[in-house]
Amino acid sequence: MALSNSVGVAMGLILAASAGGMAWGQTATTATPTNNAAVLPETIVLHGIARDFRERTVSGGHPDFERQPTSGFGFYVGQVQPRLSAAGKPVFAGTGLRVSGDKRDAQGRAVMPVASGFAIGSMVEDDGGKGKDKDDGKSGKGSSGAADTSLSASESGEMDLGVGSGGMPAPIKWDASFVSSNQGGSLTTAENFGQWFTDVPGVNVSIPVSITLRKQGSGNLYTFDDKTDPAFSRLGGFFPINSQGFGNSAGNNRNFHFTFEVATKFTYRKGTGQVFTFTGDDDVYVFVGGVLVIDLGGVHSAISQSVSLDTLAYLQDGKDYDLRLFFAERHRTQSNMRIDTTIELKNAELPQSNSMFD
Repeated sequence: MALSNSVGVAMGLILAASAGGMAWGQTATTATPTNNAAVLPETIVLHGIARDFRERTVSGGHPDFERQPTSGFGFYVGQVQPRLSAAGKPVFAGTGLRVSGDKRDAQGRAVMPVASGFAIGSMVEDDGGKGKDKDDGKSGKGSSGAADTSLSASESGEMDLGVGSGGMPAPIKWDASFVSSNQGGSLTTAENFGQWFTDVPGVNVSIPVSITLRKQGSGNLYTFDDKTDPAFSRLGGFFPINSQGFGNSAGNNRNFHFTFEVATKFTYRKGTGQVFTFTGDDDVYVFVGGVLVIDLGGVHSAISQSVSLDTLAYLQDGKDYDLRLFFAERHRTQSNMRIDTTIELKNAELPQSNSMFD
């Protein structure tokens, strides 16, 4: 199977991935009229890392892959903390809160089902710019080899939230009309989750995967769709590492058990209609400036979620921010991905990996 694959990006982004079923709550991102469209690049290449895992039923298998959640297959939020770790990785928060239905914004787009009045990225107590939460427990590396998952900010400014004081994001308040208050068992433990996006010899294998976002027409909309992408359309879905790593899933000619991460940057332009939408499965988390803005956890069919950058009060006009996307394919049947955006993302560098090709 092709190792380097193509995806499309611009200002206002949709990523669609489906690991089993039709898209639920799918929304559309449309191009914003711009006088600069003629100078936009035709493609944007994002270099990411896929990590291959064995499913839980085979020797050396990971407990989270091919797992049926205790509350059933479906959409879960609250599996990760609202901010990335110092290493730029998602941090385990719980085994997931089951979600029923879509919460939508005024434009009809499915969004994170937070409580009315709660602002994503809301800051809590200032720590004098140190970027550390009150409980600074340095977890270090455990027997699993998982990286430090403490919630301290990067000293390099990589995790700068753009608020200038190093305040921590407030705990997310979920909308009880959509979100259960009971842990749903979509994941197992913090230690196991810490292996998803971290190189752990014997547990996963890292493989570079590039995706190319392509400009649509004369506007500023960029799209990746595995159904039309030249590298993926012949594969029947988003299967970037078939016959690689630990090999294909048992009894199948495809590899259904892997994670994928990509890191890129963009410049926030207030009032220009920058939107990011992801549609897919299984788990997808998107962070802007280190803050969780899209949360599509769980083992489910394709689901959409969007974020309009103008709704993120912590962003400052004209400033550059990281956008990091984390994806997990954990269950057989399908794996599909689509991205549409009007955010002009910069060509991404390869995320850090210590065990490439192991």
